[in-house]
Amino acid sequence: MQQEIRPACVPSGFTQAFDSVAFAGANGPLLLAHDPVRVGFHVERRHLDGAEQCHAGMLAFAADLLLIVTGRAQNEALGFVSTISLSGDSLAPARLGDWVEGAGEVVHMDGRTYIAQCLFRVGLTPVYRANGVFRG
Repeated sequence: MQQEIRPACVPSGFTQAFDSVAFAGANGPLLLAHDPVRVGFHVERRHLDGAEQCHAGMLAFAADLLLIVTGRAQNEALGFVSTISLSGDSLAPARLGDWVEGAGEVVHMDGRTYIAQCLFRVGLTPVYRANGVFRG
């Protein structure tokens, strides 16, 4: 069961998204903001690894969705986008209750294939970076 998001805890401009995606519905909630495109979430107990830090798999999941939405924002004709490859690096821990927020950019687009990268932060501290190749 998803934990309800209290509006006072969510930065301005974010709305709950991705609920219709089965994996996202089970692992979110993830929130989305536009202009610029950003994805954010609060670290919940179920997102933690054995070291009481946000699991890198949760961060990779958020990065994947962020980079897909970022590409589609640049080229709406992409339609459904598949991830060809995704690579990420944990830079610092995100802890229980932290607001994790990421922004991305398309580095190169060639037709329906693009390369994108993103950086997630807790406050000013970078916690996760990722890059990937996607095809619409």
